[in-house]
Amino acid sequence: MDKKELRNGRVSGLCMYLDSLLEKKRAKRSTIYPIRSAVTKVFKAVEEPEDWHYVDIRAIDMDKYFVRFKNATPGVYSESSYYAYRKRVDQAISLYNRFLEDPDFNYVFRENKKPTKRDPVEESTAKKKKPVVVASEQSENRVPEAHKQAQATRPSVRMADFSLTLASKEVAKLSLPLSITEDDISIIVKFARSLIQTKDNDSSIM
Repeated sequence: MDKKELRNGRVSGLCMYLDSLLEKKRAKRSTIYPIRSAVTKVFKAVEEPEDWHYVDIRAIDMDKYFVRFKNATPGVYSESSYYAYRKRVDQAISLYNRFLEDPDFNYVFRENKKPTKRDPVEESTAKKKKPVVVASEQSENRVPEAHKQAQATRPSVRMADFSLTLASKEVAKLSLPLSITEDDISIIVKFARSLIQTKDNDSSIM
């Protein structure tokens, strides 16, 4: 492994650093692969194919960079996926920056311990203790059966949030269904044009 390349402060060096943790058995594949995958997906989506590994991560503004990542991948990932990618990339960059500051910095990923089993006596006691519900509370908390059926049959709509950088450098935020159609897009375009016409009419009155 080229030590100079490892410490270049770029995405390529970051990926090499993550690989070194695996080679030195400081982390398992199940831990490193999701982090490395998030790093490559984020930077490849924003940068040109031949440039993504040259990005200098030492002074990067990740808030702005993730806005660009979302704009580059509209409708591709859910909000929970964006959150997971951001968390993994931040963790990777934080560890790499510490390594650049101190070459002797050695980080070892610790596996989360499995929850211990409850004491049988304690568990049996917990089962015996049931909450007492007063009759008046039962009537207040009772949900009509028709309302339950309506909630069960109501289709859920998956939404996605988008951030668009306008010509004025301001950021516009939209919340749209993932099942959006061409007719829906036409309605949105008509609405946006009506805003421009309204603005023009207001200026002509003044």
